[in-house]
Amino acid sequence: FYVAGDCTGWGDNGMLDLSDTVHVLKEMQFAANQGFKVKYPGTWDNCYGAPSTSPITIGSPFDAVQPGENVTIGTAGTYDIYFNSAIKKICVVNTGAASPF
Repeated sequence: FYVAGDCTGWGDNGMLDLSDTVHVLKEMQFAANQGFKVKYPGTWDNCYGAPSTSPITIGSPFDAVQPGENVTIGTAGTYDIYFNSAIKKICVVNTGAASPF
């Protein structure tokens, strides 16, 4: 899986596979109210986003919706992005925090 968003210039940035179903992209920098989606490389046909445009709660997993809204990070900072492809959940944590999955 890949992340594309303000943190990547909307280009594909590959996630590290921690297992068959848990993927992470670490140390991504966001300004306030920037966003991203999780996707397959080279296409927007299969992408996962948030259920709403409201900023997410850092550290709280949420349902990944296809195609969904951009996942909005409300507070500027450096974050790790986790995606559990088995249960279709995304979680953004402060860089260095433990995996939520």
